[in-house]
Amino acid sequence: MTLCRRYLKDEDLRHIAALHLMKIGGRENLGPLIDYLLAGGAARNREIVTALGNTMQHGNIGGAARSAIVKCMKTLAARGDEEAAAVL
Repeated sequence: MTLCRRYLKDEDLRHIAALHLMKIGGRENLGPLIDYLLAGGAARNREIVTALGNTMQHGNIGGAARSAIVKCMKTLAARGDEEAAAVL
């Protein structure tokens, strides 16, 4: 379970937590943000999808982090998320 899911049962609180994780930045926050998006958060927040896409394209991240973001975006795109599809 991720930090957002383990400690925050309320969807609105998870959404707020994800926004704060995104604004704080850092590689350690990529996992929780990806988990949030895959758990349905993408439907609520295009800003996070866009930010992760920008991180993947322009950020100084390693191959594993880049692969995790690509996998997330492919999953979201397969679900019909146009923002995620645009990132790919």
